[in-house]
Amino acid sequence: MQQKVLRRTELAEKLKQDIYLKELQVGDRIGSIRRLAMRYHTTPLTVNRTLNALVEEQILYRDENGCCRIMNAPPVKPRLGYAGEPILPSGNLDCLMQDAVRKLFNELDKLNSSPQIIGYHELCNPEIAMQRLKNINGLIVHDSFFDDNTCEVLNKLNIPIVRIGQALPKYSAFSSSEVVQFFDPALKEFAQYCKLESYKKIFIVHTSHWNSAKLAREIRHFLHNCKLDNIIETVTLDKAPWNNAELQAFCFFQQTDKSMWDDSLIISLSGYFSRGICRALSGKGELPDILSIDNLDSYEKCSFFGEPYLTAIDRNMGRIFREAARLIYDQVKSGDERKVIIKIPAKLAIRKSIRHINPNWSEK
Repeated sequence: MQQKVLRRTELAEKLKQDIYLKELQVGDRIGSIRRLAMRYHTTPLTVNRTLNALVEEQILYRDENGCCRIMNAPPVKPRLGYAGEPILPSGNLDCLMQDAVRKLFNELDKLNSSPQIIGYHELCNPEIAMQRLKNINGLIVHDSFFDDNTCEVLNKLNIPIVRIGQALPKYSAFSSSEVVQFFDPALKEFAQYCKLESYKKIFIVHTSHWNSAKLAREIRHFLHNCKLDNIIETVTLDKAPWNNAELQAFCFFQQTDKSMWDDSLIISLSGYFSRGICRALSGKGELPDILSIDNLDSYEKCSFFGEPYLTAIDRNMGRIFREAARLIYDQVKSGDERKVIIKIPAKLAIRKSIRHINPNWSEK
């Protein structure tokens, strides 16, 4: 008797899964008892009892002819898209993004919802984009794909969208859920650890790209609240791909006078900039103190130092991408149209590149 009940339970779950996969709608027939018995290799009696159980659960109902039909629409099957840099054999991603994108795809694989990859140039062309996106009911978009060229298409989409990146995007007219970096806890911990007022200058090194410039403003605002406006300066480098960023920073800082960096703190908004700065200034005497945004040393060994050296703020990108995968899946499946913002706190990694240490600081 117990085996028969177990068999009906298993059959009920298979029927529910088929209803879900086929996306049957309210009123659709699910097939005759004889055909269902043949499909699931069981007896018509077992099928009939299983159908009766699903009628009691109000998943099905019987019409005037006794045929079973769908009573309530099943959950939507997520058909997701990912608009961001994919992992390709050519190695076009830096180590942090490789790790984060891999975690995104692994999370969606667990949910049996592998995403369709949408290219940047496809998003720039409304006709191509709408063709590629017509069968997608949820989209994850990375900040690197946000600009004036793509927002025209993104604003037209009537599907749940989750944006990965920084809070308060430049394209504020665009409305979406967000899983974003939250730097305040790490910056506050750094301000407790480091004696900021002891520096002669604090330099913020960033690129002209909108999200880098936005982060620079965020850090400057934090330093403003620390009453350090009179010692803050910014260095703006041209936007460069990650595999050229270290060389770009090396060339710029090698041409500068070493004395201008003495008794200074450099806050570099790229881990590759940080490495280029160290290479350029190491031959000119003692390095300035450096805080690196991007904790490359935890993902990729640096041949220059031999051991992790740079005090860094880890953006926690792997967790951000995993949370984005869960959020878009849940929103599509549940039909939740609310705009959700999830803030993932960055983490401070303390290493040797900071020497101006607050004597009152104690690690928790």
